[in-house]
Amino acid sequence: MTMESTTTLEQPNAPAVASSDLLAWEVEIHNMRCICFATTKSKAQWIATRSYWEAYGRNGQWPRARAWRAERHDKSRLALETRQQAWSEDHVLNTQSR
Repeated sequence: MTMESTTTLEQPNAPAVASSDLLAWEVEIHNMRCICFATTKSKAQWIATRSYWEAYGRNGQWPRARAWRAERHDKSRLALETRQQAWSEDHVLNTQSR
């Protein structure tokens, strides 16, 4: 297969995001919101779920985690933390890169 014969599904003029880029996601579980840094939406939901279980226990069931991008927090230094966890939005705002 040659390079000329491959097709791409990328949108023109859309910024490329490498799979290793940590992005900010806002995640909601039971009306509680947090910010997680992950490469994908599903990973952010898992980080939030794990943090929820650590704080409140498993309760025998999976909590419903909804997630959406929070681009305004992409530059936070918390994205560089080695332990992936959920953060309150206030904490993230207080650690934004200037």
